[in-house]
Amino acid sequence: MHMEASVNSRLSTPADLDRWLVDHSVRREALCPDREFSTPFATLWRSLKLGDSASMALIDVSRDIADAILTHYPDNLFWDLDRLVHDLAGRGSPNAIRDAGASVVRLMAGFGERSEIRFRYIHDFTYGFDWAKWVAREPEARQHVGPFDDVFLNYLHRRQQELLALIAADDETYGQLDGDEPRNPFGFSRDPEDERRLHVDLAQTGDIPVRSWDPRAEARWGARFAEVRDRRASAMGLARG
Repeated sequence: MHMEASVNSRLSTPADLDRWLVDHSVRREALCPDREFSTPFATLWRSLKLGDSASMALIDVSRDIADAILTHYPDNLFWDLDRLVHDLAGRGSPNAIRDAGASVVRLMAGFGERSEIRFRYIHDFTYGFDWAKWVAREPEARQHVGPFDDVFLNYLHRRQQELLALIAADDETYGQLDGDEPRNPFGFSRDPEDERRLHVDLAQTGDIPVRSWDPRAEARWGARFAEVRDRRASAMGLARG
């Protein structure tokens, strides 16, 4: 699915946002093993305890994030945003919610298909693969940093600039791309059906670092999830030649 997303600025409730996504034929698949589709925003809001101003800020931020996914990741498969929305709500004040949400939106634009980096999915961000790898490098200093905390978001902004420099230098791993193909620096296929098969399998065996469909679930880093994913992809015949 490729589309130019245009969010109606009059969206003012979570239910409005759900209807807008339905109007744009977004499937909103869930990686959660127990259900096919991700939690509607209207349902997600019932578990939040926010004042009117903070709630409106979170509605605006969630709208902007959904718009960023559609605009910059039109092939994205899985839409479990429960943990991200809950963590943003935990910022408390409307200004803090808006600032954190704007940081997430900038990251999505900076890594998505309209950037020089051109990643195809947000899965490595929303399900914590990037975060788990980052924590594992310096666990004593980083294990108390959450997957959507400012410290990690700021690292990703710096990482974006590092990748752009590598691309400009035509690095062996992060080189310049031909045409409009998405970037895949991994050793396994990330074509949509392969992506779906692999990550559904990982979810069923509990090998997802951030189970973003459950905001109460512990975010885990210690199992070296990237290595597990590499091995599972190879066992499933998804390794790239």
